[in-house]
Amino acid sequence: PYQPEAQFQDLNTVTLIAHSGTNPAGMYQTALQQFAAIKAATLSRQAAEKNVSSVRGQLAPQITLGGGLNTAYTNTAQKSIIGADSSVSYKNIDYSEQFKNNYSSYVSLGINIPIFLNGARRNALSKAKINALYARDVEENSKIALRQNVEQAYYNMMAAYKKYQALMEQVKAYTESFRIYKLRFDAGVLTSVDYIFAKNNLDAATVNMISAKYDYFIDSKILDYYQGKLSF
Repeated sequence: PYQPEAQFQDLNTVTLIAHSGTNPAGMYQTALQQFAAIKAATLSRQAAEKNVSSVRGQLAPQITLGGGLNTAYTNTAQKSIIGADSSVSYKNIDYSEQFKNNYSSYVSLGINIPIFLNGARRNALSKAKINALYARDVEENSKIALRQNVEQAYYNMMAAYKKYQALMEQVKAYTESFRIYKLRFDAGVLTSVDYIFAKNNLDAATVNMISAKYDYFIDSKILDYYQGKLSF
């Protein structure tokens, strides 16, 4: 909502010349490393290429090696004990003895050779290759679009800056002209129409200069956005 008490800080000259020594090629290289859309397109292309390798691997024979250890315990297992008087008694077999007695192990070796799967895996490989090519095209198109956007923003910024400089000179000229008109008007040798006309020229030039100043500021922030360093 509108806040009547809000105050806005004017743009200083230092802010306006921050990009005067830059070039679109350098900005584009920075944007390639920082712009999120390019990073996303690059990662998508890399993922698609990895997927091609994964699907291609499914066409190769597979060798499997496995092994295992097994033992068992039951609380009903008992062993007989013969006493000195030939009497027989029974005792539960403890954990450690059962684990040792019931111990077993195994090793398995297998080979799986894909001979005929109705072409399903080869079709999957073809689709993966197409997806990789598509992801590569998306990445390249994203880079081309980024270059165009960076260059357009740069030239818009420089045009706005040159316009701002020209309008500053125009404001200086109209300011001096208005000063002279005011002196003549105060001396009574100039009509109010001429005075108002001179004042309108100065006001219009001032408004245009302020507009060009903020146009330059916005264009410079667009370039900062593409380079991943947008701040206010």
